Amino acid sequence: MYAEHTRSHIHIHTILTFKMVCAGCAQAAMKADQDWAVPPCVLLWLRLLGSSGHRSEKDVRDLVQNAKNALSVRIHTPRERELVGAIEWLSNGDLGETRHAVERCLVHAPADAMLLKFQTDICLFGGFSHQMRDAIARSLPMMDCAKTPMFSFVLGLQAFALEESGDTRSAISIAKSALELNKKDMWALHALTHALDQEGRTLEAVSSMPSFFLLVMYF
Repeated sequence: MYAEHTRSHIHIHTILTFKMVCAGCAQAAMKADQDWAVPPCVLLWLRLLGSSGHRSEKDVRDLVQNAKNALSVRIHTPRERELVGAIEWLSNGDLGETRHAVERCLVHAPADAMLLKFQTDICLFGGFSHQMRDAIARSLPMMDCAKTPMFSFVLGLQAFALEESGDTRSAISIAKSALELNKKDMWALHALTHALDQEGRTLEAVSSMPSFFLLVMYF
């Protein structure tokens, strides 16, 4: 999950760019290192939020237990331990406590794009639009455009959070900045399209969507 973890087989890029192989990457990571708590956490995140999994299902309960067992086998960083707590809250259906736990993770790693994506998903499903916006705003001063991994995607997340919070003008500006860094940033494209549409600029919204984005959205 974290860019500096040299054993990680999880590709952050696959989730931030909506690639369908992200679950397979997490499964490969869990198989390669069964004593690391992060891969089952990623699988739980995808299972519970990405495919409508339920905490009553055996595979969900097993993944929670795998993550907790890993904590007892090997020393984990504070943010990894907080992440397991967040996933446990998520498996219990409490999005509010999940959000608080992810915010505690971000105290330890404010420049972690994957955590910000997780927080964005939690806030989106829970209706916490302003908290989504604020979490990213707190993290951005800790980042460097040239050095922070996945920085352009964080700008895309910020644009989306601004759009969800009703600040369409700022959302459009930030989304365009993100797209200058990475023209295939799906969150920036998503935010730009929504914000333009909300301002009544429908033709601009449609023209902002390249063909590959239409394919991702509708197929």
